[in-house]
Amino acid sequence: MTSWFEKRRHQRLNVALPMVYKIINRGRKNYKEYKAVTKNISMGGIYFVCLVYQDLNINQILNITIELPRQAFNLPGTTILKTRGQVLRIEEMPQRPYVFGVALKFLDTLQFAEA
Repeated sequence: MTSWFEKRRHQRLNVALPMVYKIINRGRKNYKEYKAVTKNISMGGIYFVCLVYQDLNINQILNITIELPRQAFNLPGTTILKTRGQVLRIEEMPQRPYVFGVALKFLDTLQFAEA
């Protein structure tokens, strides 16, 4: 029997990085930013935790920005990664009240961006 872990298409990297997500609202130009922390990331998506999720829904499209710590990555130029993704799952975390886990599938390639 194949486990759920073996069915994953992309290897996951467990890493806690600060991130910001913006909900893409059709017809509205005012985007509210929310802070979160990555739990794991792969080429296909990301799982992050946040304190507030009341504005998130399944299938919603988000713009995300992840900041790589400069001291950990000796990269020229920017240390900002950006992409767009779709919310697949929102989970309560019983061991951490008021914290929610969000699974996001990338719709675009994760790219370095201008700070």
